[in-house]
Amino acid sequence: MSSYSQVKAMLAITRASLKAIFRSPSAVIFSFGFPFIFILVFGFIGGSGNAPVYKVALEINCDTANSLFDAVKSSRQIKIMRFADTIEMRSNLVKGRITGILNISKTGREMPAYAYSLRTTTASMDRVPQLNSLLANINSVISDKKFSNRPVYAEEKAVNVETVREYTTIDFILPGQLGFSLLSSGVFGVAFMFFSLRNTLVLKRFFATPISRTYIVLGEGLARVLFQMLTAIVIVLAGNLFLDLHL
Repeated sequence: MSSYSQVKAMLAITRASLKAIFRSPSAVIFSFGFPFIFILVFGFIGGSGNAPVYKVALEINCDTANSLFDAVKSSRQIKIMRFADTIEMRSNLVKGRITGILNISKTGREMPAYAYSLRTTTASMDRVPQLNSLLANINSVISDKKFSNRPVYAEEKAVNVETVREYTTIDFILPGQLGFSLLSSGVFGVAFMFFSLRNTLVLKRFFATPISRTYIVLGEGLARVLFQMLTAIVIVLAGNLFLDLHL
């Protein structure tokens, strides 16, 4: 007579649990439906009507002892971001989290005494013209205040644009919703499942068999892991095929 196999019993529980999950409308809706609903809702929410704020960083050698920098720093529409190092700064620039990197330098001439330039990427090109116009207006106001014969305070240099892969809103929203789906399943899935098994007396029938309690938990847990792996694959594929996701 062959000995009782705990592993075979565990796999049998896993198969049965997977069938039960796919037959449960609530499990399918919470794992597949809700993440897609949230992705669509958060992905297409428009911005507010307030004036946009342009985030910029400063070049390492940027001259900050001048009126142009003071005016940029005090502007309500420009926010100067500080980063720990150039690697973090470039990462934010490439991903479009900042509009550009501003550099102010001395020209070595009497007039204009300063020059400013903006370094950006294609990920932020939709905001660069507005930021450039804002910087030009700030420069114009300073020039009017400082000089009666209206020379410019700082000359504008050409914008340096680097071509990078463009990140879109969905690139940030979909991974977050995927994490939401996985975490909600991890928190609620197994606990509620055992509560249901207890109420329907299925757990009591398990205990009447030779399988150990450890393998019961492993079997049910393995079913949830396989189901959530399938959920993750479906969400990522759908995002890649229909929502232009760059993972």
